Amino acid sequence: LLASLMASGLRAQEPALRDTFLQAKSLWATQGDREGASAKFEQVLGALEPKGKVLEGEWLQMLCETYNWMAVLDDRNPARKARVPKELEALLSLNPDFDLDRAITNARLQGIFDTLRSGRVARLKLALDPEGGTLTVDGKPRPQGAPLRFLAPGAHRITYSKPGFQSVEQQVELVLKEAKNLEFKLVRVSSTVTLARSREPKRAR
Repeated sequence: LLASLMASGLRAQEPALRDTFLQAKSLWATQGDREGASAKFEQVLGALEPKGKVLEGEWLQMLCETYNWMAVLDDRNPARKARVPKELEALLSLNPDFDLDRAITNARLQGIFDTLRSGRVARLKLALDPEGGTLTVDGKPRPQGAPLRFLAPGAHRITYSKPGFQSVEQQVELVLKEAKNLEFKLVRVSSTVTLARSREPKRAR
């Protein structure tokens, strides 16, 4: 119920929120207006941050990108620089697989983020055969095409499935600073064949 209420609240403000987000990016990227961009991004955070744990898809991506932009902008402001680690940690909590935008994020901030990530989540290396299936982690399906490279340390149940193939499930124990290699090779169990019925032309009487 909470998730549906939050989702309905987002739908009501979708156009305005998207516009604010795009305006914030433009103010900094094209006009160099750091203060104006920060104010706009703060509006986006105010709308999305309280709903962070239930966001998915476009809205989750928008919140992650906003944290990325805020960290870059605050890093250039001595009065707000202390907020940067918290913003990167919030981003990491939302999506450990998020890649910082290297076009706007300097190498030092990238290093801080990578250090935070290596100290909080374990690395995965997946081999999927065939590709294009669905990964489910601890009972929760991941969005199609979303990478899975990091998870919290501990026990996890990972399932890989694809129509026409037998699903494969693995129980894994992840440890910090140890990369885990997992291979999911599916075996085909059925195939779909489409038959076209041909019609003989009617004979003239």
